[in-house]
Order: sequence, then structure tokens, then C-alpha cells
Amino acid sequence: MSLKNPTGAEQANERYSPFWPVFSVFVVLIFLQGAYLIDDFKQRSQLQAGKTELARTVAQAQTINLTAERVGHELLALAADKSAESARIVADFQIRSNAPPQAPKEPSAKKP
Repeated sequence: MSLKNPTGAEQANERYSPFWPVFSVFVVLIFLQGAYLIDDFKQRSQLQAGKTELARTVAQAQTINLTAERVGHELLALAADKSAESARIVADFQIRSNAPPQAPKEPSAKKP
């Protein structure tokens, strides 16, 4: 009986080189990074489209808000002029005029 012991040439053939597994890992990582980069560009274009749409919506909302403010001020002015209908609307919807925002006052310098 002889046991098969690998010798010089046979032993070299059975060794595995780490080059191909490491190379395949790097190829997979490069492929994934490319896919992520493409996805980032798609998301960027979607964000820009959403930003444009949002700007349009905000402009419409500001117009509606300004119109509602003007109607409210007009109703308050009519209610002050003794208009019964406008006074009823102001009371029903609890319309009141808020003071316009003021710029913050500068703190006075304290002397020690």
C-alpha cells in the first residue's frame, strides 16, 4: 500500500491563487458602484423635477393666501362700517386681523 503524497509539481498545481477571487470581488464592487451612481443621477433628476413642481405649487399657494388675506381685510373693513352681513361672516368664521410682524429689536448694550 502506498499513500499518495503530493510532491513538488503536483503540490504546485493544487495551490490556489487569490488573484481571481479578489479580482472578482473588485469587479462586483465596481459594478455595484456604477449602478449606485446611475441611480443617484436618476434621483437627482427626480428631485429637480419635484423642486420645479413644488415652486409652481408654492406660487399658487401664495396667490391664494394673498387673496384670502385681502378678502379678510375687506370683510373686517365692511364689518367696521356697520355692514350686518359682513359682521355675521366675521363672527361666524372668527376672522381677526393680526398685527404685522415686526423686526426684532436690537438688544441694548449692557455696560458692566
